[in-house]
Amino acid sequence: MLPPLAEQRRIAEVLDRAEVLRAKRRAVLAQLDSLTQSIFLDLFGDPATNPKGWRSDKLAACCDLMNGFAFRSSDYVELSGTLNCRMSNIRPNGEFDIDYNPKYLPDHFAQEYKNYALRDGDVIIAMTDMATEPKILGVPTVVMTKGKTLLLNQRVGKLVIEDHDSLLFSYLKQLLAQPYVKYYQRFAGGGVQINLGKGDLLSVNVVIPPSALQHEFARRVGAVEKLKTAQRASLAELDALFASLQHRAFRGEL
Repeated sequence: MLPPLAEQRRIAEVLDRAEVLRAKRRAVLAQLDSLTQSIFLDLFGDPATNPKGWRSDKLAACCDLMNGFAFRSSDYVELSGTLNCRMSNIRPNGEFDIDYNPKYLPDHFAQEYKNYALRDGDVIIAMTDMATEPKILGVPTVVMTKGKTLLLNQRVGKLVIEDHDSLLFSYLKQLLAQPYVKYYQRFAGGGVQINLGKGDLLSVNVVIPPSALQHEFARRVGAVEKLKTAQRASLAELDALFASLQHRAFRGEL
């Protein structure tokens, strides 16, 4: 039996207020994402035109690309401290989420496949996507292991910076997210899936600003990331509260 209309309205108002708070947190996170791009353009200008006239070179001059191992679904176990880092862990917004549909590998794989282990701060890129609706092809993200062992899966590329005096990871991640970089996607081949080759990615022309300026960018972005972490935690609490309120409303306990 439905509660009286006045009670329904009261419940709806409580849920609406909770949803407004959630929406505000999501809006703040979106603004913080935009802030990182604004900082990038303020310090470096548009890398497509390189208005400051800094040195530029092919990505291959500074980086190499390492592909992951072809782990099989039969390798998976129910739970362990070792996870398979797959393309789906790279979210379309450029965030890294190892907890998204996690797939666990036996812990002894950590030693057997140690050459494919990822560390905090590694930059990885999806090398395959769906042809009908590509969302993550070439999207760079920074790995956060959360203290777990992550092993790189096939068709996920790890960028290995060979000249650390020229490029910082934080700068490179934002650089590869710029619109002009996406031209290499036209080389992607395949039917249902589109695949990006190592040579296609490493052929991207990158602007190389002074190291001191890249460090300043990393410092500012680090501050933004701390704010984003706090906002995500707050949003998670609000999501849990909203779910609890919905449950209580359904049971007539609100």
